[in-house]
Amino acid sequence: MFASKKNNDDQEEVRSAFSTAGPYLSISYFFMSAMIIFGYIGYRLDQAYGFDFLFLLIGLFIGFALGFYKLYIVISNMEKDPD
Repeated sequence: MFASKKNNDDQEEVRSAFSTAGPYLSISYFFMSAMIIFGYIGYRLDQAYGFDFLFLLIGLFIGFALGFYKLYIVISNMEKDPD
């Protein structure tokens, strides 16, 4: 009887930890994927138009900027709703 109560408490604690860490994990995944996707698009544009690394740098910068924008959005939402 007491083991099931403790097990439920542990599961609730794990759920709470994941719900707290979720926004931070989404930032990191979004940041990485935006830089990879836009960097790849820039790389392919460089190959298509014969540049060395111009569009690659532009693509990485766009991905970096989108990552920081996502960070700003998540942090501002967390400040509004401190649950």
